[in-house]
Amino acid sequence: YLGKIIYSTGRMRNLIVDILNYSRLSVNDPFYEWVNLNELVAELKNDFDLILAEKNAIIISSDLIEVFCNKGQLRQVFQNLISNALKFSHEDRNPVIDISLRKVNSKSFKAESNLKGKFVIISIKDNGIGFEEKYIDSIFSLFERLHPKDKYEGSGLGLAIAKKIIEKHNGLITALSSNGEGAEFRFILPVDGSF
Repeated sequence: YLGKIIYSTGRMRNLIVDILNYSRLSVNDPFYEWVNLNELVAELKNDFDLILAEKNAIIISSDLIEVFCNKGQLRQVFQNLISNALKFSHEDRNPVIDISLRKVNSKSFKAESNLKGKFVIISIKDNGIGFEEKYIDSIFSLFERLHPKDKYEGSGLGLAIAKKIIEKHNGLITALSSNGEGAEFRFILPVDGSF
């Protein structure tokens, strides 16, 4: 019983921290700066070093650019998406996370690439367990979980936080997936932070 109480207390603490993080996003944080996404991903690789080694996982990233954003918030988006990719990996397959970027002229996932575009589409793709695409609209909702809490840890707030941050940056976020075939999260941001 004591073990169950300790486990439940830990889950409750994580839930409270996630709720506080989500509620803080309602406060206007005007601090934006030019952020080198290559450096941001390198920092996160360092942060995830132990779990990457434990799961024999790799993060591949193409040459990324600088965007004008709130660094702490954008770091949270990358951290949540990478963490999910590592968490929802196949037991019999080494996790591979591919981060790529392309510039486009308009705030649309269907926009054609343009090297001088004012927006970027950032993709974080994994080879994990994926999910059925019919859940795409609901995965970004508060407390939404597609997998049992006893098998996969988490509060169900990570994707809701990511969505709120992207929307605060005048962006869009979506996902593509199929069961057992991995997931790809794409989000669009204005390069210069235009709001």
